[in-house]
Amino acid sequence: MTTEAKIQLTSSELGTLWMTYISKSARLIIFDLFKDKTIDKEAQNILSTYIPQGQNILNEIVNVFNNEKAVIPMGFDERDVVREAPPLFDDIFNIMFVRQMMKLNFGHSAVFSAMSYTKEARDILKHNYDLADKYYGITTNYLLEKGVLAKPPYVTMPKKVEFIEDKNYMSGHNPFSDKRALNTIEVGFLNEAIED
Repeated sequence: MTTEAKIQLTSSELGTLWMTYISKSARLIIFDLFKDKTIDKEAQNILSTYIPQGQNILNEIVNVFNNEKAVIPMGFDERDVVREAPPLFDDIFNIMFVRQMMKLNFGHSAVFSAMSYTKEARDILKHNYDLADKYYGITTNYLLEKGVLAKPPYVTMPKKVEFIEDKNYMSGHNPFSDKRALNTIEVGFLNEAIED
């Protein structure tokens, strides 16, 4: 005999969907404000096409909460913005901000998905991740085409495999020891920290 019981959201799923709702509602209202103040048509198009897709994710979360008979979180909305205020930033900043938000979405969606058990929650978080991936690519390409996105430094390509043999390799982080050249992972993380 098989019985299919309704699977209730777990505490972690409720929490992660709640947090996703709050952060997504904040991003959408900010992106909508940016869209209204953006002059460059391509940048405006990026913002305009993201907004309804992001709204779909909010709607999916609302559907799950309604099915669970849970209250809908109080997200960000028009009460949180002053539309008449002059823009603080230019179009390039707006797209750079979107790109940074997509990076945050990657991490949150991946971690939150690993904390989820129901298909509904995992599907929403995957949709959120996929949307972030899509717009990370779009915003990166836009900024590269505009010539305003600095790439990490280039290095000489290795010609042979080398292994760390010096037991003091990690002492390169010690300001009182001999210094060594940074490895490519360290250079990459430094570049990321500067970019953020």
